Amino acid sequence: MASRLDRLLQLLDSSPSQSVKHAIATQIAQIATKCLRKDAGIEGDVHDVKPSLDSEGNVITSKDRAEDWSEVLSVVSKLLPLLRSKHMETRVAASHTLSNICLLAPVWSPLHVPDGAKDETNVEFPPFSIEQILQSNNLLLSSSGQEFNKGARTAADLERARKETKTRLGLDFLDGDDDPDHGWTHELMEEATEEPHHLQNDDALANAKHAETKTDVTSPRSRTDDASSPMSLDAPFVPPISIHQTEHHPSDEPMESPTAEFHGDGILSVREKNRLKRKRRQEENGAGPIISRAPAPPVKIRVVEQEGKPTPKRAPSSPPADDEQKIVVDPQKGGQVEAKEKSPYHPLAINKDQWVWAGLVKVLLVDLFNPNWETRHGTTLALREVIKIQGAYAGTCYNATAAENAISHEKWCNDVAAKFLRVFVLDRFTDYVADQVTAPVRESATQALAALLIHMPATSVYRVHDILLEMIRQDFRSKKGGTPYAWQIRHAGLLGLKYEVAVRDDLVERKGDTKLLRGVVDAALLGLADADDDVRSAAAACLIPISGSIVRHLYQELSQLLVILWSCFESMKDDLGSSVSTVMDLLGSLVSFSEVMELFTDPSKSQSLDQLAPLLFPLFRHTISNVRLAVVRTLHAFLSVPELPIGWVDGSFLRLLFQNILLEEREDVRSLSLRTWRLALQKTISDSSAIDNLIPLTIFRDWIETCTTPIGDPIDVSRLFVLNSMDDSEGHNVDKSMLAQDLSLITAENVWKARLAAAQSLASLSHSLPQRLHQDYLDLPLKHYLNSPSFFHKVIGATTLQEWAIEYKSSTGNSLVSGYKLAEELNTITLNLVASDPPSCYHETYSLLDQLCRLCNSLVGSFLQDSKLNASNPGLPQQASINGTDGGFTLNHARTTVDWLDNLHNLFVKPKKKRDSTRIDDAKKNVREQIRTFEETKMNQDIQVMAALASAAFALEALPPKLSPLIKGVMNSIKARDQTNSLPMYSLSGIG
Repeated sequence: MASRLDRLLQLLDSSPSQSVKHAIATQIAQIATKCLRKDAGIEGDVHDVKPSLDSEGNVITSKDRAEDWSEVLSVVSKLLPLLRSKHMETRVAASHTLSNICLLAPVWSPLHVPDGAKDETNVEFPPFSIEQILQSNNLLLSSSGQEFNKGARTAADLERARKETKTRLGLDFLDGDDDPDHGWTHELMEEATEEPHHLQNDDALANAKHAETKTDVTSPRSRTDDASSPMSLDAPFVPPISIHQTEHHPSDEPMESPTAEFHGDGILSVREKNRLKRKRRQEENGAGPIISRAPAPPVKIRVVEQEGKPTPKRAPSSPPADDEQKIVVDPQKGGQVEAKEKSPYHPLAINKDQWVWAGLVKVLLVDLFNPNWETRHGTTLALREVIKIQGAYAGTCYNATAAENAISHEKWCNDVAAKFLRVFVLDRFTDYVADQVTAPVRESATQALAALLIHMPATSVYRVHDILLEMIRQDFRSKKGGTPYAWQIRHAGLLGLKYEVAVRDDLVERKGDTKLLRGVVDAALLGLADADDDVRSAAAACLIPISGSIVRHLYQELSQLLVILWSCFESMKDDLGSSVSTVMDLLGSLVSFSEVMELFTDPSKSQSLDQLAPLLFPLFRHTISNVRLAVVRTLHAFLSVPELPIGWVDGSFLRLLFQNILLEEREDVRSLSLRTWRLALQKTISDSSAIDNLIPLTIFRDWIETCTTPIGDPIDVSRLFVLNSMDDSEGHNVDKSMLAQDLSLITAENVWKARLAAAQSLASLSHSLPQRLHQDYLDLPLKHYLNSPSFFHKVIGATTLQEWAIEYKSSTGNSLVSGYKLAEELNTITLNLVASDPPSCYHETYSLLDQLCRLCNSLVGSFLQDSKLNASNPGLPQQASINGTDGGFTLNHARTTVDWLDNLHNLFVKPKKKRDSTRIDDAKKNVREQIRTFEETKMNQDIQVMAALASAAFALEALPPKLSPLIKGVMNSIKARDQTNSLPMYSLSGIG
């Protein structure tokens, strides 16, 4: 019966849920460390480690707990197969389990802790030459390629390959077939039609090896029809015993052919003869012997030599015996079987005087150069966790002095770092996730190196830093006549620098020493100028954590850095490039410093923003949301500096910015775009004479039309602005769902928020427009939408009017009605709408009313044709009415239909049956359900319209004598908060 630990390990491998895997990892860690800490079984923070105490209250040292550590490592040894798993989730879960074990277990420490001070002995870094490592030509690829070999070596390999092929093809349900030899039935069917001379030749071949056999094989029936025959399908096969088998004379036995399989039977079936023919044909073609599917040979035995009797010698050509399968049979003990003793060596054995994790790390370092990338990946993940948590005293001895331990620790760190760097040079495995290249082995190896750098002295860190720079520069290739560099090595070196500056910021900010910082910047500049997109991405990621240090200590390098960054945008033609995001993040991080902004004001140090800022316009609607956010943040920073030019703020920029507000789904990008919009209007529309060229009337009308498009109707793409560099039919359109208004891909809440934000942007533009343009730009649109039969038009028009009034009052302190005549006219329209009754139907609910109209007319027509009834025609209109004044079908007609159906029970001229009553009741039920659906939908729309109108009236501050309609509209919207798509928030802001 499997133990609890075995079941947990099995679940850790097979469970599809990550949360379950994390819970299992915690339980396994508690089981592994229960002997080391008394609170291992208590759920809580795994970082809260309590030391174990003896009976007298003293802390138990690590040396006295070797047996407890052995139990920990015995559990860890069971995680090693999971670290080599083919599944990424299993490897990550195993490393997470190992991390929890290292966290729960106390940190092993020697008696004399190295304090960083050692004697004059200089610990040298192991010799490391990138050129020599590459000359070895032992590159680490995805695998060794053995899985692609066509010929298998054993029958087990063939069977495993067959099963894997079936599984991949979806044919694993055929494993239960009773045809293990794949076609033996077909071969037996061909037995009767085979030519006689073929049989004679095959019989001669068989009888040449078994001359003592005299059975006639010319008739197939003589072998299969007789139940007593050895070849009968109903009788078990018993090989005939020859007299030559009674005595064993190894020296006299001739060596059989490699193709011989049957040693005891002289009768061969057609299937067996066909197999022999295939073997012979393959041997003649020089392909080697075919693999036999015969059962595995019996376990070999070794007979102990008796006194006076020599032990038979093994044939020279026979393979050596496998030590793992040998069994000792001693005749002097009555044939008692003795198992061979196993070696006492265990790779994870504990040495009381050494670091307890030394054996585990030694095993993992061997797997670090495994040909399979999955094994290398799992190994680096495990090394990262062990070194990060338990690596402070790695390589030390318990009884050594502090100076000796410091030397041993540094030597151990150097050796492990050299192995990690060797993986950087040799690993070539890369994969792609979405739109970005991933190097899982190099990425996890750099993280493991970063964990090691935390515990390394400064001298070793500088040596690792120099090797990483050599990997990036690859100067040795220039000596060979300019041979192409290996981008994978440069990519790995930049990844190493990224994590180095992140974990050893103490060396980056070292006072008076900028050597390390300058080396990182020079290497990153080389990477940013690289033609490979992934190398540029890694180079930009190196500088993001140290952007502040660059500004403070390497101010003179900023000009060159900015030039290279802007050149990346000039050469960027693929919107799916992986470097776009990191380069944009780096630029956004740099422009947040005032020292960088000063460079843009000096023409001798930087190009003008009028030339540089338009390079970011194609990234407004980038597929990566972080890029869109970084672009808006950078442009907002440019607008925030008064000294910078604003010539780049033109009509194209404003149109792209408005579309960013209208189509964006992320709240942070949308809100930042709205702030940038208001800032840009303040900068540009101060000169009213240029407004006609900056925002023509046609563009303004397009903005209003797109903003007021009913939810669910596609947005007219012809009204949107597209840059020439962005007009790529083959590119991915991030706004496809929003443009199509596909509510199965986007939520109605996001659409509402985007439209209300667009209405706010139009209100800001209305506030910035001079009064002479109000009649042309605002009069007709706002009056039209307030009086529109569409509830959505009413809401957007009222929201725009409300936001305009709020912005005007915040800037002037007066009400909008007192400043503009147009505002007074709009206020009158608003108050009349609030005081009047809501319309009988909106444009959005017309489809429901029309459906109800057709249902009622259909039911009335079907009952009027019934001969059992003597009913009069109620005279229902055939067309639904959207305003209720043109004599069309309204909700009142639907209620009249229900009453008419209810009276049908008393209008039967013939006896009424039960099914007649059921028919009438079903008809009434359908009509009532349609009425309820229409009423609920229209009531929600009435609440939204009244809330928006009341909010606008309060913001205009020209209230009527009777406030009850306004208060009722606001209160109803607050009560129906869930159905009004956050409109109560605007109502309350209008009141304030």
